[in-house]
Amino acid sequence: RRLSCVVECSPSSGPSNWHPAAIQSSLSPGILTEFPESAWRRSEPKMDSMMIQTLERALEADPNHARTHYFLAELLCQLPGPPLSIGNKQRAVEEARIAVRLDTRSSSHHLVLGKALAAAKQYPDARAAFNYVLTMEPSSEDPEGLRLDQEEARAELKAIEGK
Repeated sequence: RRLSCVVECSPSSGPSNWHPAAIQSSLSPGILTEFPESAWRRSEPKMDSMMIQTLERALEADPNHARTHYFLAELLCQLPGPPLSIGNKQRAVEEARIAVRLDTRSSSHHLVLGKALAAAKQYPDARAAFNYVLTMEPSSEDPEGLRLDQEEARAELKAIEGK
């Protein structure tokens, strides 16, 4: 459900540890099979680019797939920008906004929007996104996921306090 389920270690360690098989479960069958385990276990700019291209191909096939916009936003937000990699904080904000528009009930989509806005130094909007996560009511679908998102939203609010 959440990207943290896709990351093998902490999200701060970056997307080099993303497991494509976990992402694959949220996308079209077989779309990420070209990523060998050896490649996603280490940071490779080529792999980062390939993962973004794969997510973009998935969006070409289904532009209304909220989860794919969410994954793309998370990836673009976590990757360093040029010249080190192809991260893009503003595009991460755009993708996260699309994910939220397509699935307003997902706390993880609102959380990634807040994180992307904070990374883009749009702190008032980031606070609003994090505070929205804190006001969301648990659903029978995934109460634990919301609890974790709310914990992370509180931590993110604390991190941008005074900014």
